[in-house]
Amino acid sequence: MSSAYRQSLEKSIIQTVGYFDIFDYPLTLLELQRFLLDEEGQFGRNWEVKPQLQILLQKLKNIPLVEQARGFYFIRGRRQIILKRLSRYNIAEKKFKKALQAGRLLKLASSIKLIAVCNNLAFSNASEESDIDLFIVSAKNKVWQARFWSLLLLTLFRKRVILPERIQDRIDLNFFVDEEKMNLRALSIDSQENNPDFYLIYWIACLVPIYYQADCWRNFIKNNSWIKNYLPNWYGYQTNLRRLSCSKFRLSIFDQPFKNIQLKIMPQAIKKASKQPDSRVIIADHILKFHLNDRRRQYNELFKKRWRLSKS
Repeated sequence: MSSAYRQSLEKSIIQTVGYFDIFDYPLTLLELQRFLLDEEGQFGRNWEVKPQLQILLQKLKNIPLVEQARGFYFIRGRRQIILKRLSRYNIAEKKFKKALQAGRLLKLASSIKLIAVCNNLAFSNASEESDIDLFIVSAKNKVWQARFWSLLLLTLFRKRVILPERIQDRIDLNFFVDEEKMNLRALSIDSQENNPDFYLIYWIACLVPIYYQADCWRNFIKNNSWIKNYLPNWYGYQTNLRRLSCSKFRLSIFDQPFKNIQLKIMPQAIKKASKQPDSRVIIADHILKFHLNDRRRQYNELFKKRWRLSKS
């Protein structure tokens, strides 16, 4: 193993553990391998030099900044986040059951081809206050229809009560794309190659599909294989059967009426935000994204700051 390779591997390990430390989430060895960040492209160019478990384990013994306890790796002095991860896992299990209940309703709409849990719940790091965030892929040119049926079905069956105050375990439906726009690279907040959107990269890598038609999930992975430039060991989530909602689907019409209805009742604040030159809010025929409080830039800057501190 060359000196340059050893240095790159150490940097990648610290970066990866440091990124998840932002979310108080220590990693197992398998998770560290799967999510290993390869910002400089040292491992992705040659499959044979991608770090295997024994190489990672050997390297971890010689990185003072990273500690290990109870099978988890974390930044030195951050042992307390182990208990936080374990407690959040139990919370996440309860929320996943509610996500599956919502999925059983949503898949009644034939316009919906993929439902995935995203954000903190996707990697079982949910707090009691966490929403249940879902990412939905629709059939071609049916993104408005998918959103209409999603909101209607969840509201009718009281899975998404519309109230001004915050409610626990709220189903959040803020991100829809159709199957023609599954490549999410264009949504990066900083599209330059030397300034990647780490939050978006890990957001994609952590998605957990709970329902999909035919090859939709496989096509989603294929469309977003560009993240392997940064996560060479990423292969897409292999869904456990207990977290998969399988069955048939129904309902479908033309998309334009659904678009007209929703645009009429959509809040002006969202329409105004969609005209801004960023990707927080997108209102289009193939993508609907409603993240007024998009914290990607904040997380990316925090990650870069921590990485700079780790080198000092």
